[in-house]
Amino acid sequence: MREVLTDVRQTEPYAQIQKNLLAKRSVGAEETFNDGSMDVFLAQVFREVDIYDDDIEVLLNKFVSPTSASLATLYYKFHIQDTVMVDNIRCVNLAFFPFNPESYSFNGNLHIAIDNNFAIKRADLSMPKNLNINFLENFRVIQHFNMQENGQWKNEKEDVYANFSMGDLFTKVYAHQVRSYRHDYNSDISSTHQPLDKQNSAFWDEHRHLALKNAEVKLPKLMDELQNVPMYRRFEKFLEIIITGYIKTSNERKTKSKIDIGQMYSLYGKNPIEGARLRLGMTTTAHLHPRLFFSGYSAYGFADQKWKYSATASYSFIEKENYLQKFPRNDISFTSEYDLYSLGMQMNDGNKDNLFVAMGTAGIANRSYQNRQKLTYTVDWESGIGVSAWWKHTKDTPAGALEYRLQKNANEVVPISGYSLSKVGLEVSFSPGMKEYGANRAGRNSKVNFINDNIRLKLMHEYAYRGFSGGDYAYHQSQASASKRFWLSSFGHIDAHLSAGKIWNQVPFPLLASPEVNPSIFIEKNRFHLIQPFEFVSDEYLALHVGYFLKGWILNRIPLLKKLQLREVATFSGYYGNLTDKNNPTKTYGLFIFPEAAQSMQNSLYMEGSVGIENIFKVFRVDYFRRFTHLDLPGAPKQGIKIGFRFAF
Repeated sequence: MREVLTDVRQTEPYAQIQKNLLAKRSVGAEETFNDGSMDVFLAQVFREVDIYDDDIEVLLNKFVSPTSASLATLYYKFHIQDTVMVDNIRCVNLAFFPFNPESYSFNGNLHIAIDNNFAIKRADLSMPKNLNINFLENFRVIQHFNMQENGQWKNEKEDVYANFSMGDLFTKVYAHQVRSYRHDYNSDISSTHQPLDKQNSAFWDEHRHLALKNAEVKLPKLMDELQNVPMYRRFEKFLEIIITGYIKTSNERKTKSKIDIGQMYSLYGKNPIEGARLRLGMTTTAHLHPRLFFSGYSAYGFADQKWKYSATASYSFIEKENYLQKFPRNDISFTSEYDLYSLGMQMNDGNKDNLFVAMGTAGIANRSYQNRQKLTYTVDWESGIGVSAWWKHTKDTPAGALEYRLQKNANEVVPISGYSLSKVGLEVSFSPGMKEYGANRAGRNSKVNFINDNIRLKLMHEYAYRGFSGGDYAYHQSQASASKRFWLSSFGHIDAHLSAGKIWNQVPFPLLASPEVNPSIFIEKNRFHLIQPFEFVSDEYLALHVGYFLKGWILNRIPLLKKLQLREVATFSGYYGNLTDKNNPTKTYGLFIFPEAAQSMQNSLYMEGSVGIENIFKVFRVDYFRRFTHLDLPGAPKQGIKIGFRFAF
């Protein structure tokens, strides 16, 4: 059970509505393993419905509205059923249903007030039975409208009913969400409210619009009783690990966890240099200290017999409820680490040791030991603008098959034991709507953010300098990226990601740009799947990733096959790169010689694409990838099959 109390105000009769979150609380099984992403998920699954929109977003999908100005008459049949009285208002009962029940649309009724400008008095929407929606048996939305003092019709109450089922072997879940609105047209908004968790029952008794039902009142007591059942506690702990990747060190209902152990997906790895690798990490929460946070890990490789570590201390200038990364941020942190990194794998720590990534990179021998110190300041604003500034020092030592050899002149090659790099950087990001999506551990970088349909922009510049703090090189590097989801109504959506970068000075090859690759058998978004790490090298580039998710628009119309509820997906990835003469060791002396498999890009374009089927057994995806260019390179994979996991309604 989730309760959210929002202050909804309007300064003038036709002005934009202002909404302030007053308080929220959650009671139920999810509060144990909720790291913030559950709140985001539920808020998206049960979004507010605007019947007058062209598209209605429900269950993370777009449905054609029966009032759509462009598509309503193409998708729906309308029939006048009767004239009825609704709350003493004479209304026409207008029934509607889709021409094709496999399309993303509704069945239902609109009660239209005849004597009041034909406004909608009541809307009743249900999903067709044959719709390709996972885990859902029934879904219904009922909205009640009333005319306000200013003459406008406003939604005063919304009931959402849903029946979920994971299969015949699992218990079915019944969900009922009630939204109640009080419309305030006072022009004086004297204060704004910060989101607070109000667990005091007296607070809710005073401010709740509608009284709780008897079963809802008893829910907290029921959850306490379930905690005394050993089987339930073990199942709850298992879900906690699977969903969050962390083990909390206390029972969330009695004492909030101060230290979380994880990530559990990074416990074990293997590569040619370390052999078997074990790693154990931890992070503190705001329940230990609301402003001071610590995190880190320790890892050991049994082949190289070396300990690796990472330790981060952070201070937040604003108090946090649970996690440091929760939006908005205003904090400073310092990290010291020593670990093994793969050449050409531009991944942060959260992905580097992930089990699925480690499986795909297990055979990569071009690696280096890196000793890093980093000081970072991060700040966000409610507008969606975020800024990060950092100082970073790295000492890099090659390992495995990787060698650093300096081509001093035509006849002299000098082995290099390693290099040091000191740099400062600034990144500015713009993600409108971030307030709803940054509530979990990863904040603005969370994968949950991908459900944000708004554009996401990033601009980054780094400057490496010589001298102070021991840097061996000086150079400038600039990067920019943009991501956007384009909805095509019931025809699915397109996810697009465009990035560009340039290195302005002469640098050794480990600092050059290369495509962000995914060598594992698992599909990863915005990565190249048929390029080997550091296969292509450039100092200026432009990369594009496009994925089209058709939502079964074709397969749902094929007899028999539509019963499998499969969905089509197609992707395209392109990379244009160029290596200027100043960074080409075959044309300029004083540079590191490239590894044997590395290819310099000379105003060339690499392309690959895939076609696939998702929603196999409701969670699996299989794609066939094909390489379109650079097919003659030795050892270049021309095609491949990769699988993915995707939970989607």
